[in-house]
Amino acid sequence: MTATITLTLFLLSISMTLVTTYTKGILPILRSIIHDFSLGALLFVYMTLNGVVLGVLTAIDYRVYYAAPGDDSIRAATLVGMMLRYLLILITSIIIVYVQCRVESHRQQAQEFELSANTDPMTSLLNRRGVEAMLEKALKNFDKSDAIQGALFILDLDHFKSINDNLGHPMGDALIIRAANDIKSVFRESDFVGRLGGDEFIVYMPGKYGIDLVEAKAKALNEKLQYTYGTPTGLKIHITTSIGVALFPACGTDYKTLYHASDTALYTTKQNGRNNYTIVHSIGEVAKV
Repeated sequence: MTATITLTLFLLSISMTLVTTYTKGILPILRSIIHDFSLGALLFVYMTLNGVVLGVLTAIDYRVYYAAPGDDSIRAATLVGMMLRYLLILITSIIIVYVQCRVESHRQQAQEFELSANTDPMTSLLNRRGVEAMLEKALKNFDKSDAIQGALFILDLDHFKSINDNLGHPMGDALIIRAANDIKSVFRESDFVGRLGGDEFIVYMPGKYGIDLVEAKAKALNEKLQYTYGTPTGLKIHITTSIGVALFPACGTDYKTLYHASDTALYTTKQNGRNNYTIVHSIGEVAKV
């Protein structure tokens, strides 16, 4: 017959706030530890033969104590061991939950920071940084066909400076927010709408479609983004919109090149009297402008 030695190790920091009595049957050394409010490291070695407990070795504070079968100390030590085991499981569970909560909190904070770093605070649209980051990813997916696979719009509000000069910056801010909402209403939820700064906006419309849809969106923007304001002196300020559009991938396969093409088209619109749109279909066409 083979004797089996079962080893259970518990490392536990015990902090007691109130102990007034001793429990009968507990090893004297355990009573001393509890009474002195000390930090204990408990090591129980259960010696069994065919499932029958032969005795318990208890190591506490570098001292080893032996309890024979039938000794109340065995039951006391076993009870303490069970309590410590469940307490250790509880403490471990609490630590795991705490760590998971902290990780989730840091992840949410990182997401919120990333969102705030990429969002225009006035309009809640993407800011310049956010637009660049989103488009750099979006422009990586395209095929080598001649089909239109996206369109980049750049918009400027014509005569916006007159609003700030005559009606004040709060009215100018209100106009920016109004224009942002109107631009969003023209496009889909899946399209990227951003504010580059001041009265300049940008929209990227991904997908395969015909030139008719691009022209329809540009016309809708020209019709939607028209506002008239009156000044205290009776002056009427008419706000219109100039638009430049570049087709993807014919006008560029990266953000910088595509933006340059759209900006060039916008410049052409302004040179030709504003309140209109210009679409460039290829890099070669951009070079001619």
